[in-house]
Amino acid sequence: MLVSDFMTRNFVRLQPEDSVRSAFAKFLQYRLDIGCVLHADDLLDGIVTKYNLYRMLVNGCSLEEPIGPAMIRDVVTVPQHIPMQQARDILITSQVAHAVVLDQRQKVVGIMAKADLIQAFLMESERLNNQVTALIEHLEDAVVAIDNQHKIITYNSAAERLFQQRPEHVLGGPVETLLPQIGEDITSALQNRFPLDAKKIFLPTAIALATYAPVTFRQQVIGAIAVLKDLTAYEKVAKELETTKKLERTLESALEIAYDGIAIIGEEGRITMVNDALLELYQIKRHDLLDRVAEDKLPELGLSETLRTDQERTSDIQEIKGRKCLITRTPIIRDGKRVGAIAKVMFRQLDHLKDLFLRLEDLENELTYYRSEYIRASTQGTALDYIITRNPVMESLKKQTYLAAQSFSTILITGESGTGKELFAQAVHEISGRPGKFVKVNCAAIPSELLESEFFGYADGAFTGAKKGGKPGKFELADGGTLFLDEIGDMPLSLQAKLLRVLQERSFERVGDVHTRHVNVRIVAATNKRLEELIEQGKFREDLYYRINVIHLTVPPLCERLEDLPVLCDHLVRKLNRILDKEVIGVRPAALELMRNYRWPGNVRELENVLERAMNLESSNWIEAHHLPQNLLSVNTGNPPASFLPLDRFRALPANAANKRDIIAAAEKDLILRVLQECGGNRTHAAKHLGISRSTLYQKMRMYHITEKSLFQAE
Repeated sequence: MLVSDFMTRNFVRLQPEDSVRSAFAKFLQYRLDIGCVLHADDLLDGIVTKYNLYRMLVNGCSLEEPIGPAMIRDVVTVPQHIPMQQARDILITSQVAHAVVLDQRQKVVGIMAKADLIQAFLMESERLNNQVTALIEHLEDAVVAIDNQHKIITYNSAAERLFQQRPEHVLGGPVETLLPQIGEDITSALQNRFPLDAKKIFLPTAIALATYAPVTFRQQVIGAIAVLKDLTAYEKVAKELETTKKLERTLESALEIAYDGIAIIGEEGRITMVNDALLELYQIKRHDLLDRVAEDKLPELGLSETLRTDQERTSDIQEIKGRKCLITRTPIIRDGKRVGAIAKVMFRQLDHLKDLFLRLEDLENELTYYRSEYIRASTQGTALDYIITRNPVMESLKKQTYLAAQSFSTILITGESGTGKELFAQAVHEISGRPGKFVKVNCAAIPSELLESEFFGYADGAFTGAKKGGKPGKFELADGGTLFLDEIGDMPLSLQAKLLRVLQERSFERVGDVHTRHVNVRIVAATNKRLEELIEQGKFREDLYYRINVIHLTVPPLCERLEDLPVLCDHLVRKLNRILDKEVIGVRPAALELMRNYRWPGNVRELENVLERAMNLESSNWIEAHHLPQNLLSVNTGNPPASFLPLDRFRALPANAANKRDIIAAAEKDLILRVLQECGGNRTHAAKHLGISRSTLYQKMRMYHITEKSLFQAE
């Protein structure tokens, strides 16, 4: 604050020959009590005050006499570019109420009075107060302050979220009654005039760490303050960390009781886990292997090669320490990326092939368990894990969704109907960790005349039939959480303007109410329409479009990710089995091939409807091609699926096949045997060629009594 910012620039200018009458006239015009007597070049000659002119009149002078005898030449001056604090000190030291302000050339540019000083320091005080208020309001920690009467005088938005009470309900009230969780400790800090050690307190919806201190002014205690840090998220992370440690200990125990040697490496190729069986084989100590490069210490296992290649599983026989060993390697894949590898070494009684083949399936299942447990122990799952896919575009979309969920920005999700846009919206809410609810509004399903009250609620008596006491709207219900606006392209223009205001100001009024309500809501919108075309047609506001289109996620249709059909069918069949109390095993390859040739305009939702229809209308344990609806069959040519082998490759069907079902079963068994033989017994590759999952292949092998022996010599 400089003198030039607050000085009085319109001051009274006088000459020594001016009369007393003219001086009084200028004092009245400028409403000042002091005038500057200047030379022709605006240099200061002296000052004249009303008081001095009054004395001239009292002493018998007339109004026409010049003001020269009343002029004061010993004048206090201040430069215009010095701070107001320095000008205040000059006036106090000189014991005067006014000072003349000079520029660098010593010309008069204004008058500095006590009123100017008071105005400057009042503005500075107000500025500092606003800064402190804004700082407290935007702190992540909750702040509560009380005065000497134990009345609450400060209560920021973080405290509102923590205590779940509105400011208007607590400000000015007694802290012991309104906030009993901290009332005793904050009053203790006030009365004892000493800070208290940090203490953990338990609130209905959170856990916080509170510190208390007295507030002093001029060596007098005028109140106390409490600062509370929300520990809820930290407590959750601590529990998850403890769960991860328990899983790691469980995994270590499981590895130790395994019959075969097992080694696990991370994505950098360093050994993270080995069991006692492997140490026995290599005759080496555990500390000589852990965190060492596997390629240097265990070159025979080929784990580093498993990380670099695209093969899902490899097996071969190697000689380790003079003993023949069967080594099976499997990559650990997370979100489409290889994050490690597992090697299983079978070296005990390898010559007994009969026992080996009998146990092989159990060991492979055990290895799968180890892999899944290791992934669960080393990585934290998210809600996106429930979105099932093998498609690289969908995997990339899941990664984008995870990153977008970390911010507060508005998200727009577009895609055809039935692609799962709501699943992505729910994933955004869960990953964001927002404490509020996930509230969904279908903008196309609510009548336009009710949309405003649904969004913003209404006050008591707002209209005929209104609920007594009013009703909160979706924005209030989603406070602190996420509001999902489904089918936003169908929202009326009149409501779009009001929605835009809420998104900009984060505040609104209920219908029929004048009270402004503030909310903290994350907006996620979705539509299956092209909003750019609606803007051109005048059906959607362009400013609202740019407000919601901060982060744009596009969900691809099912026809563009047909590789997801097998895993989606397996998942949906299991889900429908629970709902319909069925025991359907899965979808036959022929039916799956027909599904691949279909456009799927209804996407995943239509796929679920097709499977549910087939499971309701048929009693078979499998969904066959003839179970599919006619509209799906009509788009196919009727030719056998490309994944089937030529008919001359099958053995003769059993002569005693009584019906069509027996013929199909025999053909399917023969097909599975042929594919397994061509894949050398590798079930992962066989399942991929057949277009089914590994679990479905195992079920079919058990159903048709296909054993390891039969893989090498068909019955």
